[in-house]
Amino acid sequence: MKRLIILLTTLLTFALGAEGELKWRYRLGTGEGVCSVPAIGQDGTIYLGSTDNYLYAINPDSTLKWKYKTGEYAKCPPVIGADGTIYLACADCNIYALERDGNLKWTYEVCLWVRSPPALGPDGTLYCSSWNNDIYAINTDGTLKWTTEGGGNPEVAPAVDMDGTIYMGTGDILRAYNSDGSLKWEHPNYWMGYITSTPSIGADGTIYFATDEAMFCAVNPDGTDKWWFQTEGWTVMSSAALGEDGTVYWGSFDSYLYALSVTPEDFVEMKWRFETGGNVYCTPAIGSDGTIYFGSYDGNLYALNPDGSLRWSYDLGDITDCSPAIGSDGTIYTVGSVWMEDTGYINYLYAINSSSHSLANSAWPKFQHDNQNTGRVEGVGVEEKPEPDPEMEVNAATIDKVLHVTYVLPEGQDGVLRVYDALGRRLEQMKVRSSGEVELTAPLSSGVYWVRLESKAGQASSKVVLLP
Repeated sequence: MKRLIILLTTLLTFALGAEGELKWRYRLGTGEGVCSVPAIGQDGTIYLGSTDNYLYAINPDSTLKWKYKTGEYAKCPPVIGADGTIYLACADCNIYALERDGNLKWTYEVCLWVRSPPALGPDGTLYCSSWNNDIYAINTDGTLKWTTEGGGNPEVAPAVDMDGTIYMGTGDILRAYNSDGSLKWEHPNYWMGYITSTPSIGADGTIYFATDEAMFCAVNPDGTDKWWFQTEGWTVMSSAALGEDGTVYWGSFDSYLYALSVTPEDFVEMKWRFETGGNVYCTPAIGSDGTIYFGSYDGNLYALNPDGSLRWSYDLGDITDCSPAIGSDGTIYTVGSVWMEDTGYINYLYAINSSSHSLANSAWPKFQHDNQNTGRVEGVGVEEKPEPDPEMEVNAATIDKVLHVTYVLPEGQDGVLRVYDALGRRLEQMKVRSSGEVELTAPLSSGVYWVRLESKAGQASSKVVLLP
């Protein structure tokens, strides 16, 4: 039996390829280096923008599915909606919405060019910012929902919480907006520097971002300071990636990837750091087995063990500033660029074998949260969620770690109360009728929770933050 297991393991490794081994690469075009991040559809199609003005759709076997010509550089990471629509912000000042077959659904023109991807709200609304620093909220049919005057940042993308709160760093201020565009709070960041990374959101609602003073920063969900950590570089442009054990991973322009641990008292300390041969511009991606994948300006893709030791590396060319994605079969997708005197950079999409089966089941395991690059904390999917009903109401609070819920339903209607954690996992549910008050006994530790009331008429929800 032991020999049979060894033989089967050997055959499987041979069939799938050894970790760190190239499966294939696809040439994207020439010009500047590509800093887009691949998005992966439910059918495994890889979507990627390029500096040759095309959005590519590539099959998992490396064949071209289709490509779509844009009016300018398509360097922003694509975003995939719940219905499979592919959204792309482009340097020609347009937001493109494409069908899965590559046909155009619509475009929306913003005031000036866009250099960061949109984020998707729980209802599918797209949020993005252009070079005039305005924030745009665009409906799924391509019409404008609302816009702000200022408050945005064309260099970084917004991040969206489960309740629809939009976090955006602009200049030296982190702002939180309600889903209707009204300002919720703002966090001045004067002495920490200008915000240079897309925010990430933790399981307890913590917002992570970086600054041009080479600082990693964390802010509480109410906009108050939590902690900060100083690196030795001159700036940081990487977003935070979060491990399943709460470790915070960040890259810096001092050529290191950092792993930080945070105590319940919000004391942050460095667990380890790994030195590369160049700036670490991109955001790492965390695999299901805890492996950390990231690229460096030294042209290598690195795979590190959770203790910070090198697992393997792969030479992608002269530079790579693309944050990797991890397919459902463990394939790592990333971009490398090779410099040629006569043509400039030649850009390739690489598919590399790994030991991970998927992304880590953490609050924010990669750039823009997930393989669809939604930039939103996961909850119940858009297509599963009923519309809000103004006649329904739910309010929740914790007393001695017991969840007390009051609710209002239309007269004579039945409903269901459900409790979710910050990862969208359902912890408890119970049937209710009309209006009343209940206690939900699901054991709760510190973190962010959601109570949702549903009926045939619609839904209402309430957010609860349980402090340590």
